[in-house]
Amino acid sequence: MTMRKLELHERKELIQVFQNPTSAIILASLYKDIGEAWMDENHNRIILVENSFYIDGQLPDKELMDFVMKQVLRKELNLFYIIPQNIEMSTYCDKYYNQDNDQYSIIKSERHLMDIDMNKISQDTLMNFISDLPEQYQLKPITEELFYTARNTDKYLNNFISLFHDYDDFEKEGYGYFILDGSDIIAGISSYARYKDGVEVQIAVKPEYRGQHLARSLGATFILESKKRGLYPWWDCANPTSEHIAMELGYVLKQVNPIYKYLMKR
Repeated sequence: MTMRKLELHERKELIQVFQNPTSAIILASLYKDIGEAWMDENHNRIILVENSFYIDGQLPDKELMDFVMKQVLRKELNLFYIIPQNIEMSTYCDKYYNQDNDQYSIIKSERHLMDIDMNKISQDTLMNFISDLPEQYQLKPITEELFYTARNTDKYLNNFISLFHDYDDFEKEGYGYFILDGSDIIAGISSYARYKDGVEVQIAVKPEYRGQHLARSLGATFILESKKRGLYPWWDCANPTSEHIAMELGYVLKQVNPIYKYLMKR
């Protein structure tokens, strides 16, 4: 097996392959220079963005996993994820996730991909959610100043804008909002990754500020802005709280996707 790295113009040929992707990040990588992509003669396809491997494994085998591990070592990852894009890859991962390994331990979980009909959203409901924001906080668009505050402050905030090269790139391709308590950013939502017709939603609230419906206010604001821009907001839930918020905003469950978390033993 020989993995061949794909240039951006070659990646676009894979758009027809990923007919039912688990994340907008995959589509963003095919449309824009985000992450890396490879394909071999057996039509195994890998997209790597940050520490996540999205794998369409037509004929997955040990050589495929050896290649993944080579990239893990190259990027010095202590933690990474494998997100299968077809049943063959899921079946292969299931064989090994509960076995002892000298290199890593594996935890299997699932993510819930949600769906929303942008033509049937309730603007009144969403506006009410926005107005529920407690008076002591301010909900603001991500300006250049806030962008670089997030980038330079800590890893938690940088997650909102990490796939954008700089603010000019973000202003052109992305959008998002922060909630501030005074000058402190306490919650946010952003277009983590952008492709032609949609964006991947990144949303988080600092633990000490949860329970005040801040995520709901952010989500409502983001959906209305997405509607205005003609973009579809992909909401991929990692936990029941995220799914509950999405359903309050008008989403329904679309599909359940397995995900495998690998922790390196060093």
